[in-house]
Amino acid sequence: MEVVATAQGKTVLSGRSKAIKSLEDGGIVKIYVKNGDEVKKDDPLVTLDFLGADQDYEKAEQSLEAATLLKYRSEALIKALQNQEMPLITEEATERITIDELKQAEQLVQNQYQLWQSQDDRYGSAIRQKDAEYRTTNAQVDKLTQNIELIEEELQDYEKLSNNKSKGVSKHQYNQKRQDHINAKHELASQESRLIEINEGKIQLEKERQYTEYQLKQETLNGLREAQELIPQYLADSQRAKHRMDQAHIKAPANGTVQQLNIHTEGGVVSHGEELMVIVPEGDFMEVEALVPNKDIGFIEHNQEVVIKVESFPYTRYGYITGRVKSISFDAIEHQDYGLVYQAIIKLDKDFLMINEKKIPLTAGMNVTVEIKIRERRVIDYFLSPLQTKVDESMREL
Repeated sequence: MEVVATAQGKTVLSGRSKAIKSLEDGGIVKIYVKNGDEVKKDDPLVTLDFLGADQDYEKAEQSLEAATLLKYRSEALIKALQNQEMPLITEEATERITIDELKQAEQLVQNQYQLWQSQDDRYGSAIRQKDAEYRTTNAQVDKLTQNIELIEEELQDYEKLSNNKSKGVSKHQYNQKRQDHINAKHELASQESRLIEINEGKIQLEKERQYTEYQLKQETLNGLREAQELIPQYLADSQRAKHRMDQAHIKAPANGTVQQLNIHTEGGVVSHGEELMVIVPEGDFMEVEALVPNKDIGFIEHNQEVVIKVESFPYTRYGYITGRVKSISFDAIEHQDYGLVYQAIIKLDKDFLMINEKKIPLTAGMNVTVEIKIRERRVIDYFLSPLQTKVDESMREL
């Protein structure tokens, strides 16, 4: 007869199975598989809805698009101001920015340039007007200067004649000429002041013109710097949000079979870290993990024959599965129910039972009883063993 060591255990997969878990709290949008389905790598398994992921992605994409268009407009305007020509946006359309959006951005920057240009033209016109006024006034100054020189000559003549009464120049005429000289000098001083005023006005206009262009350039450069700083930030935000969205669309990590599906209701919720299902890769196989009592471990060896009885299917009706000891742990572990135990891995000869003429595969987590064949024992030894024990104990007492 056979002597066996009995251990409790459960079915486990050989270690390459992929547990599919939810990385965040979320809602179940769509379940694409059921238990036992064969799937290929990257086949959809389930779609979840992580709170705010779609909105975060849309917001980041809109911000990234706005910052990119600001960069394009700023670069085009800076170049246009340098070359004094209408700005053009030469960048190509992308998945993120369409041709229409580029055209709108170009129209916007051209309007901005034209607004500055019209203002600059007004300054130019006002400066040219000041130049014309300056030339006119300067001509009057030249004329007055020449006129004063003539008056001064006449005044000298009048002074001589007024002293000689026989020449017919009265004192009154002499005084009138003096008044003409004074008036001319006043007019010259007024026109010279006007020249200074016109020149100062021109200088002020030129300063305002330069400041207007400088201010536009600075605002544009600030906008460019802001865009260059924001684009990497928004791009990172977009990538993070896209990664969250991708994680919500769970796909098969490898070719295999769906097992232990734990979700069944679309519209339900899942928690962070919750196991949704297991994908058993092609070529993976079922094993048994048994807990061998400490008292029996000295008799357990590699490759010993094993009988596995599945709790879910009574062996007296459905039979059992055979196998062999694959490995035994070196160290004992403390089990709350069994005390000190050693872990043994059992290799199965098959991974199914025939139930009502149907092949029913084992699934991970089934409770089993493992009987490990330790040795053969004669029947007479079985009956004589208690007597031999009594004799040995009696001899020790003597």
